[in-house]
Amino acid sequence: MSLNLYLPYRSTVSRRYPSNLFDWPQRLFDLDLHDLDDHWNRSMSQMNQISGSSQVANTGDKYSVKLDVNHFKPEEIEVKTIGNSIQIHGKHEERSDSHGWIAREFTRRYALPDGCKAEDVISSLKPNGVLTIEAKKEQLPPISGVERVVPIAITEGDKQ
Repeated sequence: MSLNLYLPYRSTVSRRYPSNLFDWPQRLFDLDLHDLDDHWNRSMSQMNQISGSSQVANTGDKYSVKLDVNHFKPEEIEVKTIGNSIQIHGKHEERSDSHGWIAREFTRRYALPDGCKAEDVISSLKPNGVLTIEAKKEQLPPISGVERVVPIAITEGDKQ
């Protein structure tokens, strides 16, 4: 049995992930910084595919969160507001899949921005497993009143 002195954990890690995820050079003199950057980018994109993804959008009229929950049934997901935040919880008990037995659970919490009310939060689940949570923002009142020009004071030197 030979030991890998440069990447000692490669053999144990690569069993859990796709074979090319940790396809790093075996010797230090084979390492090129450009190649390392390519390996890193490829590894990160594959990790995102493994673990799912989420997107948060905070525009002028609404706040939305999109979350990939395709491993959960609709009855295994709970969306609720706690104070001025949104909490998403998903859990399914241990069950068999193509590789053996698996149990999953996650909790995510997002703070609602100013202008959003907890009672205005709505959620929907698409057939592809994307959970969308939205909250409309209150419109800010238009700026009105007396206009005033603020004079600029000119100071001398760097003294404060």
